[in-house]
Amino acid sequence: MKRIKDVFSDYNAGDSICEALVEGVVLSKKTKTIELKIISDKYIDEEETSRLNDFMIKRFMLDDSKIIVSYRGDAAVKPVGEELKNISIMLAEKYPALKSVMKYSEYHINENEKNISFVFRAAVSDMLVAKGYDKLIRDTVKSVCCEDYNIYFSDHEDCEDFTLQHEDVLVREIENIQNEARTAPKQAATKVRREAAFTKKETKPETGKTPKAKSADLILGRTSAIKDRVIKITDITQDEGRIAIEGEISNIEPRELKSGKTMISFDLYDGSSSMSCKCFCDPGEN
Repeated sequence: MKRIKDVFSDYNAGDSICEALVEGVVLSKKTKTIELKIISDKYIDEEETSRLNDFMIKRFMLDDSKIIVSYRGDAAVKPVGEELKNISIMLAEKYPALKSVMKYSEYHINENEKNISFVFRAAVSDMLVAKGYDKLIRDTVKSVCCEDYNIYFSDHEDCEDFTLQHEDVLVREIENIQNEARTAPKQAATKVRREAAFTKKETKPETGKTPKAKSADLILGRTSAIKDRVIKITDITQDEGRIAIEGEISNIEPRELKSGKTMISFDLYDGSSSMSCKCFCDPGEN
């Protein structure tokens, strides 16, 4: 077996990981990912594996990289509690969807049952599980700490109040997206059902006429003339940009906010899965 410094001669970080032996490599051209198994006599922290991951992604133009570390001899492995904070920071930087929710989260470790429970201050646990972030954290912890832990997500009991406190931030983000969409060039797109997903209903009634409900083909707060591709909820990944989702809505619940706007919560089902959504409307809007 060769050492990291011999396999990657142009990697000159000078870390302990450079002395590790390469046990195996799995490279997938289809998914553009690499999995590297290494053996080390010295402890390798999360920062070292993160630097090598970044190097391999850039060096081989990959989408993702994974390093699995095994120890031999008297290598002292740090407790998971000491590494979990660094792991959370690293994942938040790598996956934007985790950045805000990890910032306002707390975690509890049960060493006896090998469980790690994350509690979020916003109602996001179901969405994170659906996207597989619990498995991502589990695999990362195993890679860094060489131990298997069950990962559980839950929402704080006052997550609704917390969400309302940060409504202005959410409103600004949504308005920026809508403004960008309105100024973008329009192009033809496939028409969708009347129950299409929406964030804010926009209609343009003609003078003296009542608009027909079936003409309101809306996606993401716009008319059906959009350029974003329509995909299934189950196909959404953490790396997706702006997308369109076609489906049926239910459980519509409006709530008036302190700012005067109305927050509308609803569930969206597209035949593959369902997700909870929120939209914000100005006073007087339908």
